[in-house]
Amino acid sequence: MLGDSYLDVGHVGPTIQMVANATYRTYYVAGAALNYGSGQFNIPYQFDSMAVTANPDIKVVITDGGGNDILINNSQCLTTRVMGDTSCHTAINGAVMRATQLLQDMANKGVKQVAYFFYPHISPSVGANANDWLDYAYPLAAQLCCGSNAPAAGSPDLTCQGSTGGLSCVFIDTRPEFVGHNISSNASTYWFQDGIHPTQPGADAIANKVWGQMQKYCIAQ
Repeated sequence: MLGDSYLDVGHVGPTIQMVANATYRTYYVAGAALNYGSGQFNIPYQFDSMAVTANPDIKVVITDGGGNDILINNSQCLTTRVMGDTSCHTAINGAVMRATQLLQDMANKGVKQVAYFFYPHISPSVGANANDWLDYAYPLAAQLCCGSNAPAAGSPDLTCQGSTGGLSCVFIDTRPEFVGHNISSNASTYWFQDGIHPTQPGADAIANKVWGQMQKYCIAQ
């Protein structure tokens, strides 16, 4: 398991293992990004220099990635309009390119299946344009995983499965599960602990969807 604070602080990593009744090697850490950071704070490093080094016989990877490329490393995008901007587009496109390279690297090193989940709409209090950039990134992330099997960009759920670089990749869209749960003024239905990371009910929703897709496509079964 690779990735960032959604798996770590947001409880998704342990919850996936609980739902799957399995123990996976974990290398995710809060603050990690796809195209930024060094050491364990860089997701490709988690794979190449930690997971592969510990044991190169890796057939399945469960990961997220790309959120902190904006939230931490390009936080100005949270309050920047999608139209007319270039630096935020560049940051997202760079993360997508790095993720594409990582999938090819995984395939070259013997990985057969990847489950890659992406982020829900977060609280608007984090930034007026945060979810606009997330929606811009979503079809790009689905495309890198599913290729021609990716749904149309405007589809309400971009969850899909495809083959890329010789491995099977399942992309999991978590936005539908969080509809009605990202408004901080509605405390009883709010699934975020800090506007960004899910509480346990949110982690449960993500983990159940990830595991459901893993079962559907016979990943780590």
